[in-house]
Amino acid sequence: MENISTNPSIEMYRLDLEELLKISSQVTRPNLKRTLEQYRTEVEALLAVEKKKLEVKKSKENSTVPTKEIVNFIPVSKYALDSGDKFVK
Repeated sequence: MENISTNPSIEMYRLDLEELLKISSQVTRPNLKRTLEQYRTEVEALLAVEKKKLEVKKSKENSTVPTKEIVNFIPVSKYALDSGDKFVK
């Protein structure tokens, strides 16, 4: 079972996010600030997707093994053959 801190992609996105926040606090030009803000929202979305994938993986690991499905067979006791060999009634 992977921990969030040991997942390389989550750790990479988290570090990117920290660095973006540091850089955006130093930027003064509005266009560059807006571009960094857009990229920050993209990185946050990617981080959320990776965390969701990890949660799904954990829940699959923790879920119980499904039991075998019981199939009931009904024996066919009454049947008839038509005059042709192709069809069964």
